[in-house]
Amino acid sequence: REGRERARIAAAMSAPIKVMGKTIGVLNVSSDRVGAQFQAEDLARLVEIAEQTSGILERVVRGAKREIEAIEFRARREVEIAFGRRDLDLAERLRLVAARLADLFEAEAVQVHLADETHDRFRSIASVARHGSEGENPLHHGLLARVFTDQQPWFLTARLARPSTPEVREPLP
Repeated sequence: REGRERARIAAAMSAPIKVMGKTIGVLNVSSDRVGAQFQAEDLARLVEIAEQTSGILERVVRGAKREIEAIEFRARREVEIAFGRRDLDLAERLRLVAARLADLFEAEAVQVHLADETHDRFRSIASVARHGSEGENPLHHGLLARVFTDQQPWFLTARLARPSTPEVREPLP
């Protein structure tokens, strides 16, 4: 850029920031002081700081992954419980899934879609919908629950086992 001078770097050193063995960033230290030099102990100190930073980030990432896995496990369990209710028709089981997922994710609403291959569509029911109100979407295999909480989308999917030949049809759960 015209009219703006940058100082020349006289000395620089870097150390990687790693999370789970993968480099995700770098700590860079530089000096524009004429004649500046970094010593081996300076680099050792920078590497130590980068390793401490890496350790902190790795603990945060692991904690977040455990939290997500726990939420996924509970969500899948809620789906199993709802589909175990044979006293309810499919639409009401889906509504129960949606309501339980909304509670679990502290979400305002959840939409649940179930592939209905006989009609090439998704059967869609929302947690906040009244009995008997359903929607339709284009076909895609499997159960899909979509949740919005804190303006973040969360998805839960489970593939339904299907025969390998298209001629063989099996009823949906």
